[in-house]
Amino acid sequence: MVDLFGAPIEDETDEDDIVNDSEIAELDDTLIPQELTPQTNSELTGHELTEERLLQLANSSKLPHALLITGPKGIGKSTLSYRLARYLLANESEKESGTLRISSEKPIFRKIATGAHPDFWAVRPEFDEKRGATKNSLSIQQIREIPPFLRKTTSQKNGYRIAIVESADTMTNEAQNSLLKILEEPPSNSVLIIVAETKGSLLPTIISRVMHIPLTPLSHEDTIAVIKNVNPEIARNEDINMLAEMSQGSAGLALNMAETNILDIIKELIALFEKWPSFDTKHVHILIEKMSVYKSGDRDIFVDFTESLCWILRSGIIAKGRGKLDDLPQILEGKQGYKKFIQAHSMDKLTAIYDEVEELLKRTIRQSLDKKNTLTQVFFVLQTRPV
Repeated sequence: MVDLFGAPIEDETDEDDIVNDSEIAELDDTLIPQELTPQTNSELTGHELTEERLLQLANSSKLPHALLITGPKGIGKSTLSYRLARYLLANESEKESGTLRISSEKPIFRKIATGAHPDFWAVRPEFDEKRGATKNSLSIQQIREIPPFLRKTTSQKNGYRIAIVESADTMTNEAQNSLLKILEEPPSNSVLIIVAETKGSLLPTIISRVMHIPLTPLSHEDTIAVIKNVNPEIARNEDINMLAEMSQGSAGLALNMAETNILDIIKELIALFEKWPSFDTKHVHILIEKMSVYKSGDRDIFVDFTESLCWILRSGIIAKGRGKLDDLPQILEGKQGYKKFIQAHSMDKLTAIYDEVEELLKRTIRQSLDKKNTLTQVFFVLQTRPV
């Protein structure tokens, strides 16, 4: 039997897909990743109202077949997605009253964390062994696996089949059209959770078929609370307030900055402004060399540098626009060279500098361009003298 689009409909769940609770209980703890990720994090901070809304929809059987959760990177989008998936697949005895939270000690938590639940599927950009880094996008093959999975019969009577698509805004149009097929004819008892930073890169036909749930950046206090939960050691860092401030409500970014020591490099960058409009050539070349080659694990800190430099420029523009150049973020307080740079340019010129620097850096990330060449251009732009 085939569906409207010619794809085979699978009426039965493969027996090999089913993992019993007793088998899960025997799984060694080492099978669950020790690093705290959305799959292994039982806590969520800063999105209580959104969670309450989803809980009401789930408990009243009014949850739509497809959700689109958007917001800046590192604020809890994927964590919320896994939290909802666990709740929908959990037995009543595993649930807690008035919350989507499921204890990490429950079997359902282990099943999803280890990828062992027959009714759950998740896709995210894969790790590229050749490049030694995560791929920039989801593959068409990953997306094509979702429709046949959701069409299978659930392993539990009246249960759900759930799929999560992370980094959905990295899909090509071909991959999006493949995903659209399941949205046009969603199987009963299926839930597709799409996670993206913005909805702008998704096809209008996808957006029109989902419930959009936008998440906002975390407050300063919530950002610090998440850092303390995920990595208490980082929470003891004397620069924790700076990290929370620079992350702009993204606890994920704050944690990455702490782990990669990007804050030290940012401080070096700000120090270069002390001699503006000229820069210390020797120190510029040292900084460029660091940013061109340094990695922390599989993470290229050029991404964090890009976000941080753009934030530094935005902070000055915002402060000048408000007429409060003395009201700068902590890391920029008392930095007279930076202040001189902001004061010297008109708002139009500052905006033009910001746009050019942002485009140079982000295009380099998107297209894997030469970082050293890009950073040389960035410093040339920053040395622009007022007309």
